Formats: sequence, C-alpha cells, structure tokens
Amino acid sequence: MFKILILTCLVCFSSNLFSQENYRFQCDFSIKTLNFDSTLQLTVGSVFCDAQANRTVYRIQFPNAEMWLQTDSFILKILENKKNEKLKLPQDIEQNIFLLILNNQLNTFGLQSQGYELRNVRREDSLTVLEWLPKNADKSDCPKILISRKNNQLFGLVFFSQKAEIYLKIFFNKYIIENGLAVPTEIFKIRIINNRESYEKTTLENIKINNFEDDNLYIFPDFDR
Repeated sequence: MFKILILTCLVCFSSNLFSQENYRFQCDFSIKTLNFDSTLQLTVGSVFCDAQANRTVYRIQFPNAEMWLQTDSFILKILENKKNEKLKLPQDIEQNIFLLILNNQLNTFGLQSQGYELRNVRREDSLTVLEWLPKNADKSDCPKILISRKNNQLFGLVFFSQKAEIYLKIFFNKYIIENGLAVPTEIFKIRIINNRESYEKTTLENIKINNFEDDNLYIFPDFDR
C-alpha cells in the first residue's frame, strides 16, 4: 500500500484559505521504504495539492498505476481497473505536509489546530526544541510531541506514546525556497514498533507553487463530476 507522506492527515485551518497568496502545490516524488520485515519498496508519482479545496490528488506511476484523493476526512483511491476503494485515515497526528507548507504551519506542524499547546522551549546545541502537549493535559500521562528547529526551519519531530515511548521520528532536510515558501525536499521517517524500526525516505522534485496551467491534474475522476 502506498504510504502517503504522512501523507495521512487531519488538518484544520484557522485562517481563510481563499485569501492566502499560495494555495496550490505540485511536485514529483519518490518514496524508498525499508519495511519492518527488511523488504524494500519504491513508490514513484506526482502530487497535486489544492488548499482552497482542502484536498490532495496523488497520481502514482510505480509500482502500480493508482490515483488517490486525500481530504480531511477520508482517502479514496482508484486502481487501474477503475475500482473505487474508500480508506479510513489512521488515527494519528501525522499531517498533510503540503497543506502545512501552503498554510505556513510547517514550523509548528499544525499542532495548534490539532488541540496541542506549547509547554516548554529549550536549546540543544544548534537546535531549538519545543515540547507540545494536548491542551489541559496531565503531563505525566499524555503523549508529547517534540519539535526541533534549525535556522528557524523545521528540522525534526519526535512522537511519544502514552507510555513515554518513541514510536515515530521525522526529519526534514535540503530546504529550497519556492514562491516565498520554505519547502523541504528530503523527508526521512523512522517508525518504531516493539523495538523494530522501518525507514522511509521521501524525495521531492520539480516543485511548483500556484501552477494554474494544469487544472485537470488537480481533478479526481467521479469525485469532481
């Protein structure tokens, strides 16, 4: 199954997206995955994110031709045989990174709109580390999220379980500036389950902001009829 960058999300916007300057993001991507069972996986495709419509279309070329539509409440995919399959989103805090970039929320990973609040800030060498917890949470038994920033850009995320165990790490590298937006072109993800780790490296290329020449690529069959 194609692993969406995080590509899984529940993003709520507090600002008016229709008034923001940047609201379209597209790029080519590749995802190289080393699974828990040591098998290797490669996924290649393109992504078309429209913040005004609050949805993202993924056009997968490899290993299978598929299209995915991601909104804030579901994921819908179309296979080569045109069979539609509606998928439930995982119940975690992972976000749609493309929407966060467009909405200038990447530095906080959109945690404020997810009911989290900043509890602590500290310096560790060249990094600024911010500790986030759910609002009104008892710090002793609630899962925390650590955000690290380097050069005022999001560098890393560490997710803790209620048992204070790390289950996910995400690192953002090789930023470029496109139309005034800071975009990480490499995203490295480590998942941890029962002391076993899986690794995922996502590379973004051919990034375009506010491309209005390819409207048809932002349309999802059947859904937009």
